[in-house]
This record gives sequence, structure tokens and C-alpha cells, in this order.
Amino acid sequence: MLHFVVALPAEAKPLIEHYGLVRHTGGAFPVYENENITLIVSGIGKVAAAAATGYLQAQTGNHSCTAWLNIGIVGHNRRAIGDGVLVHKITDQITGRNWYPPLTFGLPCVSDDLITVDEPETEYRENKLYDMEAAGFYATACRFTTAELVHCYKIVSDNLATPSEEVSTKTVQALIEQRLDTIDVLTQTLQAFAARLAEFQSDPGELARFLEHWRFTVSEQHQLRRLLLHWRARSPKTVWSAKLAALPSANDALRYLRQELDILPIEFSKS
Repeated sequence: MLHFVVALPAEAKPLIEHYGLVRHTGGAFPVYENENITLIVSGIGKVAAAAATGYLQAQTGNHSCTAWLNIGIVGHNRRAIGDGVLVHKITDQITGRNWYPPLTFGLPCVSDDLITVDEPETEYRENKLYDMEAAGFYATACRFTTAELVHCYKIVSDNLATPSEEVSTKTVQALIEQRLDTIDVLTQTLQAFAARLAEFQSDPGELARFLEHWRFTVSEQHQLRRLLLHWRARSPKTVWSAKLAALPSANDALRYLRQELDILPIEFSKS
């Protein structure tokens, strides 16, 4: 399952048509769905995005292996209109809080930093993307699933030469339509990640192997589960090795996993 969160009806329309989504009647937010994808239109701003993300989670159930993708338009001081960009750092301009979405797969486009603002940006002081939703979306969605499954894909709609006041509904729709191929790749990638993690959760054999080999505290068990989920998201290969098995304690095993994750190459496969 994958959830789209968008701010504007104009951003939603091309996605609804492309994926054959049907309006779900009633509710506090417009929600569209098919068998594998849901989409919610949040309205503008990080508070609205956070509320819509939480609402969609409540409506669709507590599935920890669901992928989340925020799609929308952004401003930038230099990037060309129509550039599609994945976000590798999100900064809330008001609070100063940062998030770093882990890009653990082969990227179908460039990536960049993003600043979430409370008012429309017109000066683009920093050489970064500017939006009004990503921080609210990301902080909320990460409460429901692992960070590898939560991402933001943005399309540049305005810059110093073309201010946001000149961006029409028709323009927004066209910008999204032009990037549907990339959105397809991201959708398929995240859905494959989600399926891999769900498979791990339904077959915890590797987790059981660790628990049988060392004595973990309750807190360490939570750390272990998350580290193994991160490993499974990045590589289909088993983490178990003779070097790992020879470690004397649970704490040593957790340290080993963290070190290996830091250097683990991307081995993503759609199959």
C-alpha cells in the first residue's frame, strides 16, 4: 500500500486520473483510492499536511509497512521550472528542526534540501527548495512507518524569474503530468520496499535467530527490530555471518549492525 499526500486539488487531479483513483465519500478530507494506492488532499500548510496524514492513517489502519509519498510544487531560486527533485533534507524554518529522509535506493532524479515555510516564499534567499507542507507531513508519517518508506518528491513551479503569483491551476496540473513517469518509478520502488518489509515482519526468522543467540533487554529488542528492518529495506541478503555470530554480547551485535548499515551498499531490486 502507498499513500499520496498532496496539498492542492490541481496536484491531485493528474494522479487521480493516472492511477484510476475513486473518491471515497464523506470525511474531513478528500480521499481517493484504488486497490493499492490512496491519495488525500490536505490543503496548504504544514499543520494541514500533518492533520491529513494522521487522518489517512486512522482511516486506512495501522499498517507499519505502508509507504508514504508527499508530492507537490515548490519554489527555488535557480532550478528550472519543471525540475523534479527528491528531498534528502527537510528543515522547518520556524522551529529549526531537521529531518533526513534516507534515500536507500537508486534515484530516478536529483535530490536537494528543502525548507518548509509558513508563508509563501518570494525571495528564495537560500539555494534550496521551498514548500509549505513537507515538515508537517514527514514528521507525522514517520510515526507510522520506518523512515525508508517516507519521502517527498517536489516539482519546481516558481523561481526568481517566474514568481509564484504567476503559477496557475493549469500550470500546476501540467507540471505534475510531465513527471508522472518519475512518480511511477518512485511508487513502484516504495511499494517494493514496503512488500519486502512486510515479508520480514511476517517471517521473523532472522530476528528469532538473534534472540536465541544473545540476551537482549526489552529496549535492545526494539533497537534490534528497527535495525533489521533497515537492513531488509536496503538489502535482500541476510545480515547473519560468522563474524557476527562470534560477538560476545547483544550490545556488540547491535553495534556491529549499526556499523554495517553505515557502509551497506544499495542492492535494490524490483523483484
